[in-house]
Amino acid sequence: MTKEEFFTAVCDFAKEVGMECDSTKQRFNAVKRDNLKVEDRNIRYFGFVRAEEPKNGSYSDLSLVFFPSKDDKKWLVALGVGTGGFRSDNELASSLGLRRAFMKILPQGNPCKPRFDDIESSENISDLVRLLVEDDPEYLKKYNPFLLSEYVVDIGNVSTDDWDGAINIEPDDPDPIKRTVLVVKTWIARYASIRHWATTKPQRDTISNILSAYEKANPSTLSYDDEEKKVKALLKNRRFIVLQGAPGAGKTYLAEKIAKDYTKVFFTQFHAETSYTDFVYGILPKVEGNGLGFREKKGILLEAIEYAKEHKGEKVLLIIDEINRANLANVLGPVFYLFEANRPVDNAHSITIGERKYNCIPRNLYVLATMNTADRSLAVVDFALRRRFAWYTIQPRFISGFDKAKELFNEIARIFEDHADDSELNLQPGGVYFMAKDENELKDKIEYELMPLIKEYLVQGMLTSATEEFSRLFHKVTKKHLFN
Repeated sequence: MTKEEFFTAVCDFAKEVGMECDSTKQRFNAVKRDNLKVEDRNIRYFGFVRAEEPKNGSYSDLSLVFFPSKDDKKWLVALGVGTGGFRSDNELASSLGLRRAFMKILPQGNPCKPRFDDIESSENISDLVRLLVEDDPEYLKKYNPFLLSEYVVDIGNVSTDDWDGAINIEPDDPDPIKRTVLVVKTWIARYASIRHWATTKPQRDTISNILSAYEKANPSTLSYDDEEKKVKALLKNRRFIVLQGAPGAGKTYLAEKIAKDYTKVFFTQFHAETSYTDFVYGILPKVEGNGLGFREKKGILLEAIEYAKEHKGEKVLLIIDEINRANLANVLGPVFYLFEANRPVDNAHSITIGERKYNCIPRNLYVLATMNTADRSLAVVDFALRRRFAWYTIQPRFISGFDKAKELFNEIARIFEDHADDSELNLQPGGVYFMAKDENELKDKIEYELMPLIKEYLVQGMLTSATEEFSRLFHKVTKKHLFN
């Protein structure tokens, strides 16, 4: 495509998703900028800015801009801010959801500002920005702070037929032309979403189809099968793993599924009263005739260690469910030292458990723990223990069910993306909450399982900015109010 063809194609697609830039009409929602023919020191670009902004000169607020390289084949595509700074978009730019929305469609490895309301910092000049004004440090310094998220596409081999072709791409499809077209259209669709361009069903459907096609081609979460493979490989290499995630994400389910690969499996679930005696070793009293004696009590960890030592040809797994429900410092005691994945078996230093000395966890013993990231009342896992385990986060995903259930899952996910801070993202309910055979069962799960969970989050002061959206959604589904 030539630069003129690319400009026309982008503008035509923007109109498909609702962009209207003709200010002579009653309704217009954007100003189209076309600075591709400027010369001298001015930077060539085209793009879309707020409808309230002027047609030329400096402008304010968020824009979607396209900058060509010198040969017009590579283009820098960016979400930017006009050099006039913020006038109406400061609240939008500072929202948590905006950055996440563009992070989801940003090709891996491309730069993105940590904060979208930051147009001051310019210490780290992006290599991509150098496409705009090569060998001109002053212009690099001037424009770089205003580009929030950017990437480069090569349209040299893209034709108008490619642009108008099918958008369905599988994750393993290596075709760079298809992917280039999809990613450009996705950024236009995302900008259309934040500007609320779409007013008709065909326009909204086009946006939804493009975003869905991008997610299909670039899935943000692994399938259960792929996740299982990844955890198995990590467990093989690191030996001690914690699966962490929100309620309903499937942590225990995955642990039990992985356990099928092991010859011997030991299972325990921690709770507030779990002690060193329960988990490792203790001395308990016993009545002997008319006297009182004592007997040793082996905890499940010691049982697993001794079994692994006696059966070196077997793969042994210890599952610790809800590992952070107990006081870990008290439960582990000195055996904390043994949890070192690569400690040599002939290590000279050892600890004493009862009358036995141990210097390592047997190489054929693996430990797989689970941790609920939503329960903030539980014990904090200290940094020293974190170093001894690998931490794998299971992301919330829709598991199975009918279309209505999937729509609800996606809507809950969107609310979390828009309102949750980084720690609150760990609270997003997993797909188990949406598994139902029909609408009646789904309604019951929403009313009696999901609503109480979300209400508890809100009561504890989390996700409070999403209260209204949660209330509307739950009332629509259950006809019940979230708060009386």
